[in-house]
Amino acid sequence: MKSFFASEFSALYFIIIMSSFILAFFFELLDKSNEKSGIKKVFLFFSIFIIWFFYAFSSSGEDYHEYLNIYNTSSFYDLSDKHIEIGYRMLNAFIKIFVPDAIFGLILIKTLTLLLAFLTIYRLKD
Repeated sequence: MKSFFASEFSALYFIIIMSSFILAFFFELLDKSNEKSGIKKVFLFFSIFIIWFFYAFSSSGEDYHEYLNIYNTSSFYDLSDKHIEIGYRMLNAFIKIFVPDAIFGLILIKTLTLLLAFLTIYRLKD
């Protein structure tokens, strides 16, 4: 019998996305009911935390090692690589000043990316 999911990773990603959607749905229900309790913030926090945790600490993907290589080779002295966007190269070089380890640097970059995405969605939700 063929599985609905192509792999265990597909099932895991499906669970992550669905649990985040469910928690965000409950947050939205409480938000529309003008509920002033802290439970509303708990739903929002966990919906964001679930996605962040698996996104930030994931080392899977075809190009993960390439991102590590980009981070390790990034510097302000050489921004001439035409295959990588200059803004991304500069972001890597800047973060590398404070976080020399590539794995933790990528976790920080992923966290900043998700933070900007969630803040944008939150501000545009109404």
